[in-house]
Amino acid sequence: MSKLFHLIPKNEWLKIHQDSEYTPQSLSDCGFIHLSKADQILNVANSLYKKNSEALVILRIDSEKL
Repeated sequence: MSKLFHLIPKNEWLKIHQDSEYTPQSLSDCGFIHLSKADQILNVANSLYKKNSEALVILRIDSEKL
């Protein structure tokens, strides 16, 4: 099983965590949800969220359930 991760700003997670479905903007823009391997998380966080001082949440995706 491959470990996959998805970064999301904490305020977005708190908002969607109350709902049953998470639909990030990339799904409608690109047709997929951006995922990372463990060794890519820091680079992704720095490239996408470095200017944002907001806390992030790392979601671990069970690739067997995809």
